[in-house]
Amino acid sequence: MRGIKLLFFMSFIWWGCTEEWLQEPYSSSPTGVFDAVWEEYDQTYGAFGAKGINWDSCRRVFRARLTPEANSDTLYNVLCGLLRQLNDGHVQLIANGYKRFYSVPIPTIFPDSKYYENASEISMLFDVIKSRYLSSYVDSGNCFYGIINLKTVPKYIGYLYISGFDRESFSTDFIDRANMAFAHCAGLIIDLRFNGGGSSEVLTAVANRYADQKRIFILSKIRNGRSHNDFTSFISHIIRPEGVNLGQKPLVVLVNRHTASSAEHFVLAMRARPHTLIVGDTTAGALSTVVQRIAPNGWEFRTCPQVLYDTTGQLLRNADGRYPDGIGLPPDLYVRNMLKEIYRGYDRVMATTLNYFEDYFNEIGRNHPTYSLKH
Repeated sequence: MRGIKLLFFMSFIWWGCTEEWLQEPYSSSPTGVFDAVWEEYDQTYGAFGAKGINWDSCRRVFRARLTPEANSDTLYNVLCGLLRQLNDGHVQLIANGYKRFYSVPIPTIFPDSKYYENASEISMLFDVIKSRYLSSYVDSGNCFYGIINLKTVPKYIGYLYISGFDRESFSTDFIDRANMAFAHCAGLIIDLRFNGGGSSEVLTAVANRYADQKRIFILSKIRNGRSHNDFTSFISHIIRPEGVNLGQKPLVVLVNRHTASSAEHFVLAMRARPHTLIVGDTTAGALSTVVQRIAPNGWEFRTCPQVLYDTTGQLLRNADGRYPDGIGLPPDLYVRNMLKEIYRGYDRVMATTLNYFEDYFNEIGRNHPTYSLKH
């Protein structure tokens, strides 16, 4: 795979995660496990109101399908049905001997792929970028960067791929070296396709290198009480210029259905700056922080206490009015890769982005100095 570490949707790195056993009075019987799991979400999950979920009704429907004598298969299926109602990209059930359950089904990336894409096909995409689009590149193992020459205008574009924001393996020094190499470039591409997330501190440190000024890009609250309406006060999520900063350059961020968690927060941060375009597919919809719990029978599950708001204090909503957890953030320009094109050495998302950059700079050259990247 030539050194690139890919963080897939099914292995999100979560933020601030703690892992605790649920204690008495719950038993390890099927009904005891169900009650323990249901109540933990009842007391910790944040987005019931944002999504309009009646959790008491969910309990009545799904608990009725259990008896104290139910076997593990029945319990697993009932819990999966319950958690499916949350439609949350971070909610999972990890039960020994069973397939890991995701509240949101794992999506496919290539619409012409007969099967779920494998690591070699994903790696092929980035090999295409290195061989066809970059004049040269520098690879750290987790990230790589290079320069792209535009065809119709004498401009250079800096390209940076980031596979994840894992605190232990990430180097902001590498990002600074990339940005120094991009100093002469007219625009930038940050590729977050297959970026499964990581540390909020890392994503903020990277985002700060592309911030044009100090900006609040999102607000959040954390569930902190037994009532579904018990939350902290607003927490401001801020970016500000630091490091080797390229905050004044036009920027395109590439995303797909496996762009998740803190990578989605990175998208929100970049949308707060001017001259930014998001290109690709809708993101994964895994936006909350995560807390991991262990049920009385040893099965693990994840609950999500965070709720996001826009900078005016309104719940974060998509254009259709829906809270984006479990749905994802739509791009400004919707483009999907075809697997057959990747095999031929063509990245449709990248090609579309470069065409947009060429149009952008051609318009600037026609005395339209305020022409927006989103035109």
